Amino acid sequence: MAWQTQVATKKQKVISEFAHLSQFLEEQQSILLAQLERLDGDILKHRDEFDVLVTGEICRFSTLIEELEEKKERPARELLMDIRSTLIRCETRRCRKPEAVSPELGQRIRDFPQQALPLRKEMKMFLEKLCFELDYEPAHISLDPWTSHPKLLLSEDNQQARFSYKWQKSPDSPQRFDRATCVLAHGGFTGGRHTWVVSVDLAPGGSCTLGVVSKDIRRKGELRLRPEEGVWAVRLAWGFVSALGSFPTRLALEEQPQQVRVSVDYEVGWVTFANAVTQEPIYTFTASFTQKIFPFFGLWGRGSKFSLSSLEGAANLP
Repeated sequence: MAWQTQVATKKQKVISEFAHLSQFLEEQQSILLAQLERLDGDILKHRDEFDVLVTGEICRFSTLIEELEEKKERPARELLMDIRSTLIRCETRRCRKPEAVSPELGQRIRDFPQQALPLRKEMKMFLEKLCFELDYEPAHISLDPWTSHPKLLLSEDNQQARFSYKWQKSPDSPQRFDRATCVLAHGGFTGGRHTWVVSVDLAPGGSCTLGVVSKDIRRKGELRLRPEEGVWAVRLAWGFVSALGSFPTRLALEEQPQQVRVSVDYEVGWVTFANAVTQEPIYTFTASFTQKIFPFFGLWGRGSKFSLSSLEGAANLP
């Protein structure tokens, strides 16, 4: 029954994505065809103006040729006496070299392929999203209270966490973080493709760290957030996002994500982050996993919080 539900959900998502793409393609077709119609009209107008100009030049030269032919029959002395006037008229009748296509119109024609960039971007996002929907299994994860730092307040269903400066009465255990305000999810993965969504709500000055960690991650004392320590994560701070590589790298994004989709391909070794609403890629780590990995969350700043969201809920947001 569970498999049937998953198949039905994936089927509905595929139908929804194709319907969205179909509507977008129709809109883009109307926009691009309208632009081509305007270009075609401007080309025809310019061609008519060009034809009128060329016809006028031909008429003027034909008249001059007829006059020269007539003067050719006169005695040489008369022709030479009038030669200066003839040369001046020839000089003033030079062709103005009309342009078949104006520079401005030519530039518009050359720039037209750029108008299809939104179409190419949407197709790329569609294929990436479809690949995720078909190949990645939604991970129904929950937070593990036995690993949670005492300053993190977990909801009863272990789907939300909030930062508090007040320490909770939490029994000490080897699994619990005692310095880094972090928490892991239950279970973990030793293979397959998995994806989940995290909704982040930061207070001014707050931050949230998302990603995966290896099973033997350091729980006591200082935790260095970098791949060499078994941490593959990004940090959302107030106003910017950083990839926590060997050296933290601030990322240039179109907008600050409030919902982040984390996807893991264990065999390939990919940890991918994307804006769950806009599908804008955030960052991808390449790793070589040799042991179980766990979804990982860090939180800082009074009033900052995060929650685990269903993929269905994220997909339905505008």
